[in-house]
Amino acid sequence: MPKPRANHCVVATGGFLIVIGGNYSQDPTAANPTFTNLDEVDAAPIAADGSLGVWKQIGTTPSPVNSCTAAAFGKTIYLVSGIYEDPTVGAQLFSATLGSSGNLSPFQAVGTVPQDADLFFGTAWVDGPDGGETLSAFNSILSDDPSGDAGAVTILHAPISSLSNWSATPFLPAFRGHPEYAFTSGFVYALGGYSGADDAGADFAQQVFGSSRASATPPFSSTALPKGTMFGEAVAVDGYLFVVGGRDSTFGNDPRADVNSAQIGSDGTLGAWSAQTALPEPRTNERIATYGDYLYVTGGGNTGPGLDSVYVAQIKF
Repeated sequence: MPKPRANHCVVATGGFLIVIGGNYSQDPTAANPTFTNLDEVDAAPIAADGSLGVWKQIGTTPSPVNSCTAAAFGKTIYLVSGIYEDPTVGAQLFSATLGSSGNLSPFQAVGTVPQDADLFFGTAWVDGPDGGETLSAFNSILSDDPSGDAGAVTILHAPISSLSNWSATPFLPAFRGHPEYAFTSGFVYALGGYSGADDAGADFAQQVFGSSRASATPPFSSTALPKGTMFGEAVAVDGYLFVVGGRDSTFGNDPRADVNSAQIGSDGTLGAWSAQTALPEPRTNERIATYGDYLYVTGGGNTGPGLDSVYVAQIKF
């Protein structure tokens, strides 16, 4: 990529891989490294074999931003949330349109984010019937309770036609920090993460929960992760759930190169986890996207945040 970045967001749409914002450390070996936030939006065309063409900057965000969350629907890119250098834009939801040549229109405010929502470094998506599509996003709330465990995880929804009209579906009764989120047409999942008390116990960080999107039934637990994992990424593809990278503690642990998958049953429960080909280099705080048959892993950190590399692997055969 043109710039190193972690804590960014990424979408793949219209034949392009697009990375948005993020940050990097100018001196990751320093005792107290400083970080530069980016407002760059960079894109690379995706070839039929999954390879990427030349990167170019196609736009900027309303303010430099890290820990952002984005989604794409057709040629529209939604910048849902993030930690902006200019806090006055943080409560707004923005969209921009991707042109056929890869050019991007300026981001425009098209809605607001609920005041108490925490959609940072999250997962968002658009689906639903033609003409009635909905933008959804995982929302994890850290309570002010001293124990830190009294928050909740909900799924927020807003119709594309009215992106300030949000509703919430309960998911998990307690806060979960930096888990790996994933969704299918029928189910949503939260994998690993840490509790509000920052204890990051291995038993917590291995937990996997799912819930049906069709009903308000309580979440079900499913096959635990092989290792406690947080600050990684997850995605569901063709009936399998993949977890990529991450680390096993909130602070001080080296990232991992692990890639694991589990088959999704008809009832949403997961089968046994299987190790897949590992990343060429460990990653944490990376972002991933799928396009066609391919999975892309963009940026992230190893010993310090801010790498410019992109890895791609065929994920459908």
